[in-house]
Amino acid sequence: MYGDRMRPPPPGDLYRGVIVIETEDGFVILDENGNGTSTIIVTSKTRLPYGKDFSPGDIVMVIGDTVGTGTVHAFGVRSLNEER
Repeated sequence: MYGDRMRPPPPGDLYRGVIVIETEDGFVILDENGNGTSTIIVTSKTRLPYGKDFSPGDIVMVIGDTVGTGTVHAFGVRSLNEER
């Protein structure tokens, strides 16, 4: 429960959704909370704890900075498929 004083709220720039298309420098996700799509930019500095083997249909969580309307520069990307 995020209202608990001992647990901080999630960071503001946290995105979770389903990959709908791969791009040259990342992918586009359909946000799980109904906010439309976000373009995720992945660089060599992006942390990928499970590797970079993403494909359309995968559920991912992305932490990063919003750099434009609907565009996120990813600090980290994690696949959530194995958790479901």
